Amino acid sequence: MKILSLELSSTRRSVAAWDPETMPRPVEAAGAPRAQRSGTAVFALVNDVLKEAGWERGDVEGIALGTGPGSLTGVRAAISIAQGWAFATAVQVFSSASTNVIAWDLFEAGFRGAATIAFDGQRGEIYAAEWLVQDSGVSAATSLSCVAAQDLRRSAASGALLCGPDLERLLPEARVLFPTAAGLARGIARGGVEPQAPQALAPVYLRETQFVKIPAQPR
Repeated sequence: MKILSLELSSTRRSVAAWDPETMPRPVEAAGAPRAQRSGTAVFALVNDVLKEAGWERGDVEGIALGTGPGSLTGVRAAISIAQGWAFATAVQVFSSASTNVIAWDLFEAGFRGAATIAFDGQRGEIYAAEWLVQDSGVSAATSLSCVAAQDLRRSAASGALLCGPDLERLLPEARVLFPTAAGLARGIARGGVEPQAPQALAPVYLRETQFVKIPAQPR
């Protein structure tokens, strides 16, 4: 399957193209952080990887995207692109939490052991989950949750790798690792992720939604 993957949940936003049957590795392009405020930058990355892969847009058979946590703006942009592409063509749509993507990247890089993968949850919060990376694959040891910085430091002191993107302000001791579109493409191609309806795509969002209804005003 020819997969186009979008990982826009961090400041290193990337796009990749991969056909595991004909290509030895994914073709990936990443944008500079300062260019990420422009929506057109993502489409420039899409054009770059399609050109390098030798594909036309109509050749794409599957769209994959990372759903965060992280930048809601980036994740929503990826969802919009995937939904528009799917509604215009017959592509299959796949999604995965961006924590999974980092775990897949660690596996591909040869890391083996326990890892705590963390994301800036905004508002001074950190979202994290513990993963186990083994020769047989990756597995989540805990669910993604809001975690205090001191608890993560204790986890790292016990020997687990502490890593994630954009944590310089909240957790400067963490190893900087960004989820990659290439890692997402590999994870989807390995199987175990089922296609889903485009309208069901949603960001990973742990914070409880607060909605205050304005009281009716007398006429």
